[in-house]
Amino acid sequence: MPIGTVIINTNATVQLVAPSPDNVIKVVSYFFVVSGASTITFQDSDGNALTGPMAFGANGGMVLSENSRGWFRTPTAKGLKIAVSGGNAGGALNYDVE
Repeated sequence: MPIGTVIINTNATVQLVAPSPDNVIKVVSYFFVVSGASTITFQDSDGNALTGPMAFGANGGMVLSENSRGWFRTPTAKGLKIAVSGGNAGGALNYDVE
């Protein structure tokens, strides 16, 4: 299971996992912390939301422990991005490529 590191500056959208033909990216766990009030949304490589926007206060964060069924998936042949507005964010995620 690959592990990706997440380090994002304010108001940025960053590719976490590149698209792969005929594959789906399944996020099985993640954590992150934000430095200031922020909104975070996971997206596919086309910018379509995979989660709703998640709002956090300064020094807030989230942990989703391992879920072998996956918390969410990208559509086939799409990469995974994270969009952060507000403070900086840091963390990591575990994912499978199916």
